[in-house]
Parts: sequence; C-alpha cells; structure tokens
Amino acid sequence: MINLNQRTLQVIIFLMLMISSHSHMRAQLTTSEDSLFSYSEFILNLLSQHPLAKQAELKDEQAKTILRKARGKFDPKLEADFDEKNYKDHLYYKHFSSKLRVPTILGIDIVGGYTQNAGEYLNPEFKTDDEGLWNVGVEANLLQGLLTDKRRTDLRKARLYQTATLLEKQLMLNDLIYEASVAYTNWQVACFTDKILQEGVELAKGYNKGVIEAFTNGEKSAIDTLESDIFVQDSQIAWHDNQRNLVKARQAFERFLWLQDQPASLNPGISPETLDSMWVINPDTLDLDAYVERHPKIQEKSLKLQTWELTQRLNKQALLPKLKVKYTPLVSASSSYDPDNLKWGLSLSMPLLLRKERADLTMSKLETRSARFQLDDEKVQLRGKIKSFIQLLDVTASQIELQQKNLVGYRSLMEGEYEKFSLGESSLFLLNKRQEKYIAGQIKLIKIKAKQRTEMLHLQKMLNNFLQ
Repeated sequence: MINLNQRTLQVIIFLMLMISSHSHMRAQLTTSEDSLFSYSEFILNLLSQHPLAKQAELKDEQAKTILRKARGKFDPKLEADFDEKNYKDHLYYKHFSSKLRVPTILGIDIVGGYTQNAGEYLNPEFKTDDEGLWNVGVEANLLQGLLTDKRRTDLRKARLYQTATLLEKQLMLNDLIYEASVAYTNWQVACFTDKILQEGVELAKGYNKGVIEAFTNGEKSAIDTLESDIFVQDSQIAWHDNQRNLVKARQAFERFLWLQDQPASLNPGISPETLDSMWVINPDTLDLDAYVERHPKIQEKSLKLQTWELTQRLNKQALLPKLKVKYTPLVSASSSYDPDNLKWGLSLSMPLLLRKERADLTMSKLETRSARFQLDDEKVQLRGKIKSFIQLLDVTASQIELQQKNLVGYRSLMEGEYEKFSLGESSLFLLNKRQEKYIAGQIKLIKIKAKQRTEMLHLQKMLNNFLQ
C-alpha cells in the first residue's frame, strides 16, 4: 500500500512532467486545405493572433484615454471650506463656504456657491443672515484667453494626439504585415526551389537508369555510367543544400505564426501558394497624390504642424493683458431675489517687457516653419520612392517575360539533347549541361518573381495599402 509521502511525491513528479511537456509544445496550425497555406489565410492569422497585432489594437483604447484626460480639465469642481474660532467663551467667527465651478468650452466659467458666516468679531464684509447666502455667476477673460487658452488648446491637441495614436496603430500593422509577407515570400522561394531541385534529381536518376541499361546492352562504356552517377550525386547535393535554406525560411516564417497566445508551427507537408497568385497595382489607375496625402507618416507630420500652429496661436494670446471679469448675483436664503444684490469685479495684469512671451512666440513660429519644411520634404521623398518602385516593377515584369521565353527554350534544348543522346549522337556531358541550364533557369524565374513580389510588398507598405 502506498503511503501519503510516496503518493505526494508521485503527484509532484507527474505535475513536473506535465509542465515540462507543455512548455515544449507548439500549437499546430491547421489550414483550409491539408497541403496549402494561402497568403490570405496567413494574413488573417497574423492580424487575429500575433502579439504585435494585439498590441496595435490597444492603441484604440489609448487614443480614447488621451482624449478623456484632456476633457477632464473641463470637469466641474466642487470645493468646501469651514473655519471656526472660539476663545474664552466667545465665538470669534465661524466661516462656511462651498463653491461649484463648471468650466465651459467657450472659456467662460460658471461659478455657484453658498456662504454662511457668524461670530462676534466677524469682518462686516463677510456677514450673512442666519440662513446664509447663495450666489451664481460667471467668470470670463476679456483679452488674453478670450479666443483660446491653455485648457482649450490642450483639448484640441489631445484630439490631434488621438488621431496620431490611431495612425501609429496603422504604421505598426503596416510594418508587421510587410515583414511577415517578406518571410512568406522567402518561404515560397525555398519551397518551389526545393521542388525544382527534386525534379532535377528525378531527371538525373532517369538518365542514369537509361545509361545503365545502355551499358548492359553494350551501347555505353563504364565511364559513362560513372559520369551519370556523379551527376545524380551532384543533383542530390544541390537539393540537400537547399534543404538548409528551406529549414531557415520555414523557421523565419513560423515566427509570425501564433495560435491562442502561443507560438504555432505548420504541419509537415504544408506548402505555400504559387508566386503567380498575387495582387498587382495598376500604375495607370493609381492616384498618387491621394495615397501620399493619406499616408500615416504624412498625416503624422501634418498633425505635428497643426500642433505647433495651436501653440503659436496660444503664444500670441500671451502678448495680451490678462483682464478677467467676475459677475455674481447674490440671493439670501431668507428673502426673495433682488437684482441690486450682487458682486462684480475686474482684475488686470500684464508683464512690462514681455520678453518670455515674445521668445515663446518666436520659438513656436520657428518650430511651425520647421514642421512645414519636414512635411513638404516627406511628401517629395515618399512620392519619389513610390514612382521608383513602380518603374522597378515594370522592369521586373519585362525580366519575367524574357525569362519565361528562355525557360521554354531551355526545355526544348534539353528534350532535343535527350533525343540525340538516345540515338547516340550526343554525350552525357552535353545532356547534363542542358539539364543544368533548365534547372537554373527555373530557379532564376522563381527568384525574379520573388523579387517582383518583394517590390510589390514594399510598394504596398509605402502606399499603406495592406489594410485597404
């Protein structure tokens, strides 16, 4: 019979094994088809499962929080104060006051409150009746702060920051999709290169089998079989060498695969879609100016310019005197309203030299000009890069067309050489060279197509068109 200590030890060991095995598990990603993992399926998985995509989604809440914080400066504020003095059986004074201040977007504060004071030595200006005194009034700036003030400027800036945060989200997703798409393209190149090299191995084995049969019939010499064997081995070496590239490309690609908050891997045997199945941007229908204007980086620069323009406008207000007016009707709790019962006042202040204010205004003007220059330069650079990649895509398309024609020729030459070899009119050396040209031509075509796809991805990134 197992005692308690032994059972406890067994449970601990079992849990340790479970934890160890779980830490080495990777989720297996299934696809709609057993043998194909399309680009669209990959992007859907990326946007729904990848941690950076989920991090980008947090920008929505962050943008709302930034605006909520700025609006908090317009929250009503309630204050209350009580003060009492008693000395030698005398109530010197007793003060109670409360105030509610409600800021408005117009720059006018609505102020209301209640005051009740008493005492033998109370200052006459603070005297109220036993029921206390109510007051409701307004406070407003007539010069500095009339058109705008720091509170309203901060709210406008917060709206700009909110937009900038959403633009940052777009850039994060744009960069993530671009990097993941490049990894998918590299996986495609390695996969289809592997299939071509496998085809080369099978062709070499077929030639080798024919040479051995011919040698058995006395039609070929032993040196021909040796040369054929070496060619098969060379083909296998090239294929195995590409296996390393395939493993690296697959591992780099799987870094973008996630499922249920943990890294995922593809089942063995799953392959990507062909390089031909890709989207193409038609330059003739491309509204370049519209793409440039709505690009997140351009909009970020534009928001920066608008932020400095708001600062400049606020600094202009600082050159004006501070003239504040207060108007407060007074209402006794024990009597009816009398319009003659009121408090009002003015306060005026102004620096004599305005050196700080003028320096702040000059600095904001300089920053505004600098931001405008940066915006103009960014537009020119982005427009130039887009035009450059469109031209590169035209060149790459011509390369693909020429290489496809060459590939047809390479295949015809290889098949013709094989017929001549079968009739004894050619050598195995020439046949091998024809096959090498054909295999190399196929691989070159794949690399050109991959280059075209990478250029297209880069163009999509610059156009911020992945999520359109």
